[in-house]
Amino acid sequence: MKNAITADAGAIDAGSVKDARSYRLAGAASMAGTTIEWYDFFLYGTAAALIFNKIFFPALDPIIGVLAAFATYAVGFLGRPLGGIVFGHFGDKIGRKSMLLFTLMLMGIPTIIIGLIPTYEQIGYWAAVLLVAMRFLQGMAVGGEWGGAVLMALGLANSVSGQRRAARRRLADSPEGPGIARFREAQKRQHRRQSAAVQSIPRAPQRNPDDHWRADCRERLVLHVSDLRVGLCRQPVAHSPCRCPERDHCWRCAFAGDDAAVRAPVRQGRPETSVFRGASAALRFRLSVLRHAWHPRAANGVVGDGAGRRRGLPDPVRPRVAAVCPTVSGRDSLQRYLCVSAAGRRPGRWIRADDRYSAIGARRWQPALRDRLPDRHGASGAGVHRADETRSTSTTVARVKLLIGGEWVDSQSSEWLEVVNPATQEVLAHVPLATAAEVDAAVAAAQNAFTTWRHTPIGARMRIMLKLQALIREHSKRIAVVLSAEQGKTIADAEGDIFRGLEVVEHACSIGTLQMGEFAENVAGGVDTYTLRQPIGVCAGITPFNFPAMIPLWMFPMAIACGNTFVLKPSEQDPMSTMLLVELAVEAGVPAGVLNVVHGGKDVVDGLCTHKDIKAVSFVGSTAVGTHVYDLAGKHGKRVQSMMGAKNHAVVLPDANREQTLNALVGAGFGAAGQRCMATSVVVMVGASKQWIPDLKALAQKLTVNAGSEAGTDVGPVISRRAKQRILDLIESGVQEGATLELDGRGITVPGYEQGNFVGPTLFTGVTTDMQIYTQEIFGPVLVVLEVDTLDQAIALVNANPFGNGVGLFTQSGAAARKFQSEIDVGQVGINIPIPVPVPFFSFTGSRGSKLGDLGPYGKQVVQFYTQTKTVTSRWFDDDSVNDGENTMKIAFIGLGNMGAPMARNLIRAGHQLHLFDLNQQVLAELAELGSRISESPKHAAQGADLVITMLPAAAHVRAVYLSDDGVLAGISAGVPAVDCSTIDPQTIRDVAAAAAKLGVVVGDAPVSGGTGGAQAGTLTFMVGATLEHFTVLKPILAQMGRNIVHCGEVGTGQIAKICNNMLLGISMIGVAEAMALGDRLGIDTGVLA
Repeated sequence: MKNAITADAGAIDAGSVKDARSYRLAGAASMAGTTIEWYDFFLYGTAAALIFNKIFFPALDPIIGVLAAFATYAVGFLGRPLGGIVFGHFGDKIGRKSMLLFTLMLMGIPTIIIGLIPTYEQIGYWAAVLLVAMRFLQGMAVGGEWGGAVLMALGLANSVSGQRRAARRRLADSPEGPGIARFREAQKRQHRRQSAAVQSIPRAPQRNPDDHWRADCRERLVLHVSDLRVGLCRQPVAHSPCRCPERDHCWRCAFAGDDAAVRAPVRQGRPETSVFRGASAALRFRLSVLRHAWHPRAANGVVGDGAGRRRGLPDPVRPRVAAVCPTVSGRDSLQRYLCVSAAGRRPGRWIRADDRYSAIGARRWQPALRDRLPDRHGASGAGVHRADETRSTSTTVARVKLLIGGEWVDSQSSEWLEVVNPATQEVLAHVPLATAAEVDAAVAAAQNAFTTWRHTPIGARMRIMLKLQALIREHSKRIAVVLSAEQGKTIADAEGDIFRGLEVVEHACSIGTLQMGEFAENVAGGVDTYTLRQPIGVCAGITPFNFPAMIPLWMFPMAIACGNTFVLKPSEQDPMSTMLLVELAVEAGVPAGVLNVVHGGKDVVDGLCTHKDIKAVSFVGSTAVGTHVYDLAGKHGKRVQSMMGAKNHAVVLPDANREQTLNALVGAGFGAAGQRCMATSVVVMVGASKQWIPDLKALAQKLTVNAGSEAGTDVGPVISRRAKQRILDLIESGVQEGATLELDGRGITVPGYEQGNFVGPTLFTGVTTDMQIYTQEIFGPVLVVLEVDTLDQAIALVNANPFGNGVGLFTQSGAAARKFQSEIDVGQVGINIPIPVPVPFFSFTGSRGSKLGDLGPYGKQVVQFYTQTKTVTSRWFDDDSVNDGENTMKIAFIGLGNMGAPMARNLIRAGHQLHLFDLNQQVLAELAELGSRISESPKHAAQGADLVITMLPAAAHVRAVYLSDDGVLAGISAGVPAVDCSTIDPQTIRDVAAAAAKLGVVVGDAPVSGGTGGAQAGTLTFMVGATLEHFTVLKPILAQMGRNIVHCGEVGTGQIAKICNNMLLGISMIGVAEAMALGDRLGIDTGVLA
């Protein structure tokens, strides 16, 4: 660990040498450009105050003429922001250094042209118009110069130690330009005095003294030639490695994100805010400039009494284009100015820029950092407040938002907490304690989204996870900087935090195989059984402060990939890096409502644990809170996994590799300031290994305590002052209880970070199992050492401890390792590994007092946690009526009658194939549109049918009965007065019988008393009628030989529907006895005809 950090520091030092070279080049070029700009500034200002009213505005009153001259002077300042916009834009597209060469040239050309403009007497008001135009171009050029070159040099200066103040003085307050201008002014005053002394001497016409300014303008051509050389000096300048003095460790740059997105706040910020801020800064600047300009007027006697001469010309004010409109100076300039102003300003200065939480979500965040930012030592005009203190919402620091239903929402809460940098006590943001209504809204949004998200194909969910892991990898360094600022851990630890969470996201990309069920064929005769893993619904996650990236990534990616929706409650102490991850998830394509975020404390936690729509709760945190969450959520029927506190042991045998073991113990015990649930907090020295304690102490003493953003830091600050005080109290308790304090980490003061929550590496020996430093989880950089004689004693000591998160054994004996892993009662065991956190292919398996719930956070267990297992047992019958595996039937309707058409429609909707024959062409056309087929004859309709249904009209509606060509009867309902069927000629019936005999069918011998016919079926024939007397088989009931015919009398419409429904469910495939039993069960008078 130490070697890796040293290598990084060396790389940074090498980069600093390169930065120094670039700074000297950029500083020299920018100082020369500033000198030229100040020369033009003084030259034009002096001319405007003394001469322009006479040359360009002679027709006006002297005072009005002076004011008009000053108005042209102000036009240049109006052009500066526009110049910053134009040249910053094109600088981003074609290269800033090339554009800065053009701005230098443009600065000089208007000055030269002004010296050539004719007077008012020569061309009238066109003289003033040309003057204003040139002054505007000059202002645009200066805006481009300040928006790029000077701020670029300042950024490079900030990357070189000790150069910040000198650079600001040399670049912003360059004395060379004013010096040249003052020298020329002194020359002109001397010339005027000499001219006055010789006015009485006759001589040739002399040049008007007021024309000296024209000569100065023409002399500007000499400086203009140098402009080209200055611009060329900038070409080899390297860009600053970062847009701020803190390089890659600047959380503000990390919030602002990549270059492309820095412009987003400019386009989407509130216009009235920018205008007000720019106007206020411009007013302060204009008043100062006006004071400077009127001094030479007083010296000339036009206005005042000459007091200005006695006072002399004051130092020029700093022209700050970025201060007036900081978002128009090019994309790099905005961030460089933001960070230079925040880190290098004097106490009490106001930063004039907007910040956003991130690049990809800039449109979702309200302006931040409009308040006074504390300096790097923690001083702040607003005072220092801990992150765990509740405050009102009256401050103007950035506010963390809620995510509800895909919308970034401002909380309506009246209670807010401060997110504080542990190293500086700087207030980074305010986070709300969400209201009960906001929690309900988040859960409702998740519940609504679940109805559609659960049916999203697995492939689509996998693609979202693939994009999310790519985005996290792309933005990992930026997130690490923010995480380090709000949590305090080193940049390396922060990147590790993100990477371990990223591994879980990568594992979620394989959800297609993880969510597979199981299948067993033919568990009984024709019976198959299989399981499905289906999402359970809305899930909630409650995460701790110590891993604001890894723990959220343990939870919501796997839950979402399984088809659930999620409500996340990040730690209120460091929510910003978590919110960056949430933004990336939204950008990856997670639909609205699938992922929601609420912030808060106990009330929000209780609201999630008791909400009726939440099905599962995941928690990682302290034992006290974890037990509360488990009990409360469990009482309300939730599925709960609760990962809690730990007291992780490392057992060291004498045969272990000494160097590797000691390095591992120091890293596991003091890394991340000991704020890890898997940190090694107890070392059990077995036998002779206790002789290694001095070496362990020596290694711990070499660790560097500093802010996490500083290169070379090994141990950063703890999360809050409250946490620091608790650690100090436990250290004191160890001393009072008789332990030996080998290394005392109290009283650490870090230069530049005096307000930080620092506790240095602390080492105790002579510890017993009844001391508080052993029984309690310290959660700080405190390592306690116990000594035992044998491995069995070490195993017994570890097993007696109530916690069971992780344990490590250091040995080179395979037999000892096998014995240890078999007998130890801890969920996760490391052999020569101090922090045995498994990769995501396996599950996090804490046990005993470290875990409540059966299933762990990731791996296979988390898929089981976020899914509901459903077991299906199915049986499919082999039957001749099922063709090619289809469960639909081919049904023939011969004569639809009154009830046939509705029945046919239902059968079509059920997917059956219908072949129809009827004389009512209108009804046939309607059914044909639904997908039925129209047959040309009854025989054609019945051919190959699984079931034939004949619905002949009732006798009261029969007008005529006829015998079709193939011997099947059909009736025509004409809607005319009823004709008694008993009057039908008996010969007709004999003809029917004869025709039936020709077809080779058996004709039933039921009495013919009028009425209508029945139905023929290939397997089973239903004959439907009203009564056996009135609706009987008219003799022409046709049945294929050997088939069963069931005649159902007393059948009404509802009973017919019941018969058909049962028939479609397969009951029609029965014999005679079953048919009779069916009729009896339905209450139908059933007779059987053979």
